Amino acid sequence: MPCAFQAKRPRPFHKLNPGCQFHVGEDDLTKVDGESWCDFHLHMQTQDGHLTKKGEWTEQERANFNKRIFEWINQAEAEEKACDLTGVVFPDSVNFKREEPYPTMCFFKAQFCSNAIFKKVQFTGTTRFDEVQFASDARFDEAQFASDARFKNTQFSGYAWFEKTQFTGIAIFKKALFSGDISFARTRFSSYAWFENARFFSYVSFVEAEFSGDTTFAKVWFSSDTSFARARFLTDTSFAESRFSGDANFQKAQFSESIKFDSDGDSSTPEAIQANVFKHINFSDSTFDGPVSFINRQFRSTTSFFRCVFKKAPQFHNCTLHQGTNFDRTMFPSTFSDKAERAEAERAYRTLKLAMEQVRARQEESMFYALEQTCRQGRKDVDCTVRLASTLYLYCSDYGQSFKRPLAWLTGVTGVSWLLYALLGWSLNEEMFDFTLTQLVRPFNVWLSSNQSNLHTLFGQTKFVVKLIATCQSLFSLSLLALFFLAPRQNFKRG
Repeated sequence: MPCAFQAKRPRPFHKLNPGCQFHVGEDDLTKVDGESWCDFHLHMQTQDGHLTKKGEWTEQERANFNKRIFEWINQAEAEEKACDLTGVVFPDSVNFKREEPYPTMCFFKAQFCSNAIFKKVQFTGTTRFDEVQFASDARFDEAQFASDARFKNTQFSGYAWFEKTQFTGIAIFKKALFSGDISFARTRFSSYAWFENARFFSYVSFVEAEFSGDTTFAKVWFSSDTSFARARFLTDTSFAESRFSGDANFQKAQFSESIKFDSDGDSSTPEAIQANVFKHINFSDSTFDGPVSFINRQFRSTTSFFRCVFKKAPQFHNCTLHQGTNFDRTMFPSTFSDKAERAEAERAYRTLKLAMEQVRARQEESMFYALEQTCRQGRKDVDCTVRLASTLYLYCSDYGQSFKRPLAWLTGVTGVSWLLYALLGWSLNEEMFDFTLTQLVRPFNVWLSSNQSNLHTLFGQTKFVVKLIATCQSLFSLSLLALFFLAPRQNFKRG
């Protein structure tokens, strides 16, 4: 009677026999729970929790087991075929470290009852760790996966180290469970990285990790603190519907293409509402080169976009922003590739303007109002007079945000007027300067009858031209003074 183990292998090992691959004789099988098992597939405990023969092995017997595993690997290499370790139960710590690279390996449904060490290991072919159970620590730091590496439904019960690991092919951690601290620091994902529906129960670090292929963390649950500080996302990335129950750190991260933090907005249950929530999240000094969206998210604590660079207008539609949201020294785009992008940016900034109004963040409200108007004034369907007024408002006071601009313009208008008066009156004396300042402090003074003789004395036959210049100077000066006094009020007013 053969070993009772049965498991249909996943691709590309699907053509292998679904039964036990070790062809152990009946005399070497152990009967547990009514079925016969080989030493490789025999569990450590029975269904009612009693130790099996394997669970009572001595240290020497466990060492011999590991030796037989490596003999099996060597045999597969000699025969130039995939090494099938499907369902193997490793009773003790096992170290796979060696200088030579490993062939195509299948650890499907394997169980590591103690530490599993793959540090600096090289895998040249497809490697499957699907549905593997790591009962203790798993070390893959500095390992190299030259082809696809799959950890679908894998359970990491202890610490998991993937620091400086290189995934040249596809890396799949779909529905993986990480119970202990996890580190993917300085890991390189050169192809598609898929963490959809994974769950991290403890602290996880992706510090300085690099994602060169499409990346998805969609529907991932980060139950504790998470760090993607200085991580680089070089292609499209999705955190859509991911749940961040702890603090999230994206400080100095780089997003070269589109990035999505959207949620579905479901509020039918308390759990669904929590799935939309961000707690403390830090994006300070990050760069977003592509589109970024946080649609339907609720920011329940301090959020920092300090000194961020957004090359595309960020989407915050239907979001709830916290009063502690920080957009200080953040840079936003001023150029757009087409009309549709300009219209989309206008809507995005309008949403942020309204959100800042709700939390009474007046300076940020003014900033997003200015950005909204900048987008609007470039639209061709807007009346030309409105565009002209908007452009003047932009350059003269940055839509009410700057009091330095109107002051600078006022100084310039006064200086130019003085030079024009000097040319017309052939004099650059003190009286000409006094005349210039008079038009500033006493607008339209030139039209008073009491000043006509003085005008004739200073300008002779050109006095009518002087009146026109003085009128324009007074109009511009009054407008600039109004902008100068309104700008501080706009910046410091209280709701």
